[in-house]
Amino acid sequence: MSEQTNQNLPSIQPLELDLNDTPNPKFTENSTQRKEIKSTVSQAALNLYKCCIGSGILAAPYTFCEGGYLLTSFCYFLICILMIYSQLMLLRIVDEINQPNLGFSEITRIILGENYVYLNKLFIIVMQWGCCASYVLFFMEFLEYAIYHHQDVVFSHQLIYLSIAMCIIIPLVFINNMTLFTKFSTIANSLIVISLIACIVYFNIELVKEVNYNDIPVARFSNLPLVIGVALFSFEAIGTLLDVRKSMQEPVKFPKIMTLVFSGCTMQFWIFGLLGSLSYGDTTNEIILFSLGDGAEAFQILYAIALIITLPLQLLPAFHLIERIKIAKNFTQEGTKGYLFRRTILRLLQVLAIAGLAIGIPQFALLISFIGGLCGAVLQFFFPLMFYLKWNWRYKPSELEGQIYVCAMTLGCILGLVAVADSIYEIATQ
Repeated sequence: MSEQTNQNLPSIQPLELDLNDTPNPKFTENSTQRKEIKSTVSQAALNLYKCCIGSGILAAPYTFCEGGYLLTSFCYFLICILMIYSQLMLLRIVDEINQPNLGFSEITRIILGENYVYLNKLFIIVMQWGCCASYVLFFMEFLEYAIYHHQDVVFSHQLIYLSIAMCIIIPLVFINNMTLFTKFSTIANSLIVISLIACIVYFNIELVKEVNYNDIPVARFSNLPLVIGVALFSFEAIGTLLDVRKSMQEPVKFPKIMTLVFSGCTMQFWIFGLLGSLSYGDTTNEIILFSLGDGAEAFQILYAIALIITLPLQLLPAFHLIERIKIAKNFTQEGTKGYLFRRTILRLLQVLAIAGLAIGIPQFALLISFIGGLCGAVLQFFFPLMFYLKWNWRYKPSELEGQIYVCAMTLGCILGLVAVADSIYEIATQ
């Protein structure tokens, strides 16, 4: 899903950049002469981990409160198992193709054809829009909390906060180079880590006072779709897997690293969500930062700054993705008369789409559940399933293993559909 992913990004969702363009021969010659620096096992594990921990973890305590500690725990671990199984089979296909530098779109083109490449890019673009919309929504709720000390943002306030957010986003429309922003990704990483550590400290303070066992149900099946969607959204590194693998000195060790990192992140989601829900009980906010006690404003500000820093790194690749689709590429072809104006209009339309998502789905957990169920399930389960069914295997898995895999991926797709259907119902009945 990603052919060009900055490995220092703290909360980057799957990116996809079209590499079909003919490379500049001057740069090609220089790059082949330059020795490529490969990452060690520990560096690869850290890169993968950093891409896993993003905005989804902020909603983990709320999902435990809404879904119940037993049901939510089961869902997180089930989705982790399905994702690991999905990606291990994908890596077997990549090994059979025997082209180590392939990205997700090239694999899609080889196995499924060009039409599926466009479908793949469509879901990646929507995923990127959803990530940006969740940042905007966090920003709006942060302003509401800072001014009025609650997150129930009325529509008139939404418009004001959205206007402020647009003052930050719209200038990005005129920027075409991410180099400046990628230099600040380490700062954003640090701010996010500090904020999450602060959450753990506040959890411990609250748990010493009182453990809210009675406020958290064992299972609340009516909220199962919400739990599924947030869990699907939480595994944000799914688009970086192939890039991390091909950056390694020993790519043969990647399956083990991926399994360990995904398992570790699941444990972190589980511990963070369970502790947060037990700390605040039925008062747990859908963004856990807003449940913290006195003095937490500094950490909320730090997280908001981190999101502002990473927003361009989410938004600009989405712009580039659309502009490399054939129709949009012809519309914004560089060098033609008025191409800058046409490109600006195309990007402004995308900004309006992001603003529409933030206004249309004004609940943080509901928004990421919708995006996770829609895009996460398609990219994580549907495409790997299609690869398995369409690939001409040299060493095909056994019939039993194949049946188990098809059933597992089908289950993942069904879970995503359930999350999407429930999200659409909740949005329609608001």
